Amino acid sequence: MKRMRIRWASLLVIIALAAGMIAPIAKAEDAPAVHGIDRNDMNLEVEPGEDFYNFSNGGWLAETDLPATNPSYGVFNELDDQVTELLLGILTDLEPEEDTDSGRVASLFSQAIDVETRAAQGVEPLQPSLDNIAAIKSADDALAYQSQAILDGIPGLFSVYAGPGLVDASVNIAWLGGPTLSLPSRPYYLDPSEDSQAIRDAWVETTAALLGYLGYSDADAKAAAESALAFETEVAEAMTPDEERSDIETYNNPRTIAELSETLPGMDWEAYLADLGLTDTDTLYVDDIRYLNALGGILEGKDPQVLEDLFTVQLIWAASPYLSEEIGDVAFSFNGPVLNGVDERRPIQERALFSVEETFPDALGQLYVAEAFSPEAKAAIEELVDNLIDAFRIRIENSSWMSDATKLKAIEKL
Repeated sequence: MKRMRIRWASLLVIIALAAGMIAPIAKAEDAPAVHGIDRNDMNLEVEPGEDFYNFSNGGWLAETDLPATNPSYGVFNELDDQVTELLLGILTDLEPEEDTDSGRVASLFSQAIDVETRAAQGVEPLQPSLDNIAAIKSADDALAYQSQAILDGIPGLFSVYAGPGLVDASVNIAWLGGPTLSLPSRPYYLDPSEDSQAIRDAWVETTAALLGYLGYSDADAKAAAESALAFETEVAEAMTPDEERSDIETYNNPRTIAELSETLPGMDWEAYLADLGLTDTDTLYVDDIRYLNALGGILEGKDPQVLEDLFTVQLIWAASPYLSEEIGDVAFSFNGPVLNGVDERRPIQERALFSVEETFPDALGQLYVAEAFSPEAKAAIEELVDNLIDAFRIRIENSSWMSDATKLKAIEKL
């Protein structure tokens, strides 16, 4: 599922802006910084009672172009661009020292921007994973492969992840998640409209082009792409409909290992969990029980070639941003213009930065804080937050609509 991403570093910028510790965004390098509400961002010729949105934002909208790399743009994106520029400056100057967090960050960044080496390697880095997938000769083999799938970087048929429990959010529990679809959501597979069919056709065409880099003939590549789409359509039909997912209880399905074995008999759940290092886990919380109940029937009698095609498709799509720029451009030709209305990929340096963020978030965060969040800024923020808490406490104590017992509970929470 596609998600809008606001990076952690942007939140630090927002906090610092609130404290006045970082200069606000200027419209041009030579423009003076403006604190508070900038009247130039407004359209004062519009009556606020008739069109408050244009009154508030009309000036900014008139002066701001939508970047070719973004499906949408706003002030949070401007903050994100600020953070990106700062982080790229840090990474550009970073020395790849051995056996240090900063050294690992620097090494990954340098590898990610080395497009010549990635082009020379082609799809060779995928060969061990392709060999694992090629060994699948039955549905049971496909189920046994699930613990390896996560190491090969693909979603497979399901996966285990840790997350807060629905009954007690203070405790992390083992969730069984899945499936992860190639298209953004269930309706993309089931909607019969011409627009949705055009998206599905474009996905098949792009997937076939990607499989060509793995040595598939044109005919075999198209057949494999169509096979993967057909399988995922079966899966989409079995999933809990989106309109029912607003009920949080549809996610809350605890199942013991014995119960999971009854639901999906071909799966060795104890071996699966042992492979993942979860030897002390005896219950999984299934976040889509309707899908899991149907999975056995979907797999029954399925041609193993269908499953091999499915996992190969997952692999080439997952790896495409990290292989050659040519392969990445092919994947972007669908993800960018077709899905998101975006015409240009982000520059290689920014994509490399995102890879570093995903792989070493804490190490990069330390470098960011050292550069952008001084001890003085931290002290100012702590004073600001302390003042907010004190002011809130006074409001609670002076509240006329709360009972004394309620006030005590509110202050306890505060």
